[in-house]
Amino acid sequence: MVTSIQDENGLPRNTNIELKDGKNYVAKTSNTTKLDLGQASLRGQDEHRLKNYTRRNEKFDFSISLDSGSVQARFPVFFGTDEDSFLRHRELSLKIRRLKQDPNYFSTQNQGEAIGNSNLSWSALVEKNVKPMIVPKVKKPSVIADNSLKPLGYVLLRIMVDDLFKTPIMKPITTRGIVNTGNICYMNSVLQILVHCDPVVRIMEVITKGVRANFAADSKSPLLDAFTMLIEQFTIPYSTKAVSPATFFNAVARLPRFAHLRWGRQEDAEEFLGYLLDGLHEEFVGAIKDLSETERQSLLQKIDDPERKIFILNSLEAIDGNSGSSAGSSTTSTQALSRETDDGWQEVGNDKKFAAKRTVQVKSSPITQLFGGQFRSVLDIPRQRESKSITLDPFMHVQLDISDPKINTLEEAFLNLSAAEEIPYKSQQGKDVTAIKQTFIHKLPKVLIIHLKRFEYVPEDSFSFGRIEKLKKKIEYGFDLEIPLESISDSRKRLSSKPLHRSYKLIGVVYHHGAGAEGGHYTVDVLKSEKNKWLRIDDAAISELSKEEVTENSTCEDAKSAYILTYQRLD
Repeated sequence: MVTSIQDENGLPRNTNIELKDGKNYVAKTSNTTKLDLGQASLRGQDEHRLKNYTRRNEKFDFSISLDSGSVQARFPVFFGTDEDSFLRHRELSLKIRRLKQDPNYFSTQNQGEAIGNSNLSWSALVEKNVKPMIVPKVKKPSVIADNSLKPLGYVLLRIMVDDLFKTPIMKPITTRGIVNTGNICYMNSVLQILVHCDPVVRIMEVITKGVRANFAADSKSPLLDAFTMLIEQFTIPYSTKAVSPATFFNAVARLPRFAHLRWGRQEDAEEFLGYLLDGLHEEFVGAIKDLSETERQSLLQKIDDPERKIFILNSLEAIDGNSGSSAGSSTTSTQALSRETDDGWQEVGNDKKFAAKRTVQVKSSPITQLFGGQFRSVLDIPRQRESKSITLDPFMHVQLDISDPKINTLEEAFLNLSAAEEIPYKSQQGKDVTAIKQTFIHKLPKVLIIHLKRFEYVPEDSFSFGRIEKLKKKIEYGFDLEIPLESISDSRKRLSSKPLHRSYKLIGVVYHHGAGAEGGHYTVDVLKSEKNKWLRIDDAAISELSKEEVTENSTCEDAKSAYILTYQRLD
């Protein structure tokens, strides 16, 4: 191993050392660091850190004389730091790059104050190809131009009203595995699904480039911070080394929502995915709620489209309301079946009776706009004043029951979702009646997550205790999916003013390997969209595969079963 030789000041000095094979090498300093801080003033502590950074940015030339000639290379004086240290430096460097892009952060009046009062660590600049930060001499931005960085909530609202989901990703995703040193294959598979979902990456990229850096130790968006840094590791060009998830895992495991996570203990992939999306949604809602009135008005003034303004105002009203959880609230109304409702429905009934409708209002965020859909459940109750009870419920993934032996395809599972179900019910007169319940899809999301319910509880009997068993049956699915019309609510099909987009393309599959729910292993197939090829990722191992291998999805020998399917809508 080669290390640098330092003098009494800690800097490298010229040296000649005889190698065992008789070859010589020469190492000499080559200091190319130049700093121009203009009129900025530094505190003593920051000045010490700056000098320390200058030392760490030294390079030394390394040459070896061989019989065939000489080989030369340039190395940093300090190299070989561990990965956790590098990721911490990278995270702070990312914040510094964001800070440099904000022309409103620095001003000619308080350049020194801006540096002195910030929680920057100059040593955080130690990153390949990152130059020292130079305080910009900025001009006052024009009224029309709006290139300054904004609060997170401001950017999120712009994402919600600007059609950024169709914009191509600017930074291509580099295919990299994720190291598994502690039974975290469930997390690795879910993260690979999201990393290779173009709309998700686009949202994170817009946030990274447009959000003002947050230097507070008690960040209000720790999950977003951790996920953004993870995405950044997949945008490093030509890097194929597997990513270490330790930093991400440690960050999320400190959050109350993920308090149950333990390194080395297997968890359910579908449950983790739900927690992750819910957590991001709640942080987004909190960021929007924290916007000041001035920031809200500033955004509204930049939007000309009346419909988008109304959408933002309605979203802010729902988020600011004291209506319960961040997911939303419920409202109940009683309506005549022949009356057109506020959301465009027209309920039709021959008996002219009333229907009780309950709607769960969802607080909007880019997460619910991307993954959020809506069920319409209809409970038909005989011999009752309100002959029907209608409930609109939000979802971010569809759970499909596949336990029926007749269900062998994805389309059949959707039809089963909307099948009529008889349930015992007690009427308002206290009489036992049989009600009919049906569940339909009223709103389809842009990205549809399908969870195949493979684990079911088997009650205790005379031969065994109660247990959870895995359904290993093969469910056929294709690269193209069209949601059956029978699964769409009648009221939604009658809304001719809004196109009914039912066609999807497959972009990812998470598999569960094993016989039971308590253990096993997770792998994932993902579509590399820009190259239109499929990859199989088993933690750190990556292999290219044919389309036929993606859809074969299950073999009895290794109990490999498709568990989570991800489809992107074709608009």
